[in-house]
Amino acid sequence: MSCIFKNRFGWTAGLLMYAVVTGFAEDRPGRCFREIGGSNYVMYDVADEYLKGGQGWFRPGVLRPVVGTFHLQEKEDISAQLKAMADSGQRKISIMMWHDHLTPEQLAAGGVFGHVLASNGGVLLPQHEQNLKELLALVQESGFNELIFRFAQQGSAWSQEWKDWDEELYQENLNFIVFVRALVREALDGSGMRLRFDLGAELGGIESGRVTEYTKKLWAEYARRFGTEDTFGFSIAAHPGRVARWIDVCDEVGVRPECYALDLYNHIPQWMPRMISEFYEAEIRSPKIIVLETYWNDLQVLEELQQVADQFNLQYEFLMQWPWRRGSAHPHFSDVFDRPEYDVYLGSGPDGK
Repeated sequence: MSCIFKNRFGWTAGLLMYAVVTGFAEDRPGRCFREIGGSNYVMYDVADEYLKGGQGWFRPGVLRPVVGTFHLQEKEDISAQLKAMADSGQRKISIMMWHDHLTPEQLAAGGVFGHVLASNGGVLLPQHEQNLKELLALVQESGFNELIFRFAQQGSAWSQEWKDWDEELYQENLNFIVFVRALVREALDGSGMRLRFDLGAELGGIESGRVTEYTKKLWAEYARRFGTEDTFGFSIAAHPGRVARWIDVCDEVGVRPECYALDLYNHIPQWMPRMISEFYEAEIRSPKIIVLETYWNDLQVLEELQQVADQFNLQYEFLMQWPWRRGSAHPHFSDVFDRPEYDVYLGSGPDGK
């Protein structure tokens, strides 16, 4: 393993001590949340060249997704990251699994292409299956009370790129979700942790490609097989119109989820009131909203969410931050991929309310 990845983990003991000494791990959510949330834990390391805007994200070693490359890092290092998050006051954790039908060359290279794992044949590769089991064991040991497991189709598996319906890829995606769901549920059985699944990250309410058909068919099939107790269906990348369209899909199937998951970054004061009005128009007067993604430990996000909550007299279920600092030069991740702070969203950070 290169020194880039070895050297980063000197932070762990210091951050664990920081969580204890500062005492910011108060067991209470911020004012506008019903429960304490946590983080989307998607990478345990990211190379400096990526963070500085360099190309080649797909090259081995540039991104280290937690499931796909778990076996390439010392287990103690990943355990320390998880425990630091829990010790900082976080109570929930989200794991994102980007997946695609990879090429033979990509399979031969380990079945990981950048951040994307192979879902060929509707199953995990044996190494990735073992990685996931070991990761979930560490998650349980860390003391979280809930796991949100997110599927994110990419490349040829992503229905937003389909010009025509692809039944073969749909069935592969469905089988992959069923396979991984069973593995995750078995791993967490008896843990006491709540479990929810995102069946397709940010596909809710999307109209392009074959997404409407895809989400309708998958939602109906999932509800038929498993019910909807452990899923909110498809998360929604916040934008006016998407909440209404996702509810329309659910109504065509005849089943609405218990709650709705929104990825919120910018335009919160402008877009959230419009999206809440879409709930009202669907006769959902007290929507259960999970903020599933937003900027890392960001006071502006907290203040804007509180303003909307006060305006509509609502509380969000909880908030999950993404490892992306506001103002970062890179559009997906920044240098906080391994930072456990969550104090702003607990209401105990600088100027927290």
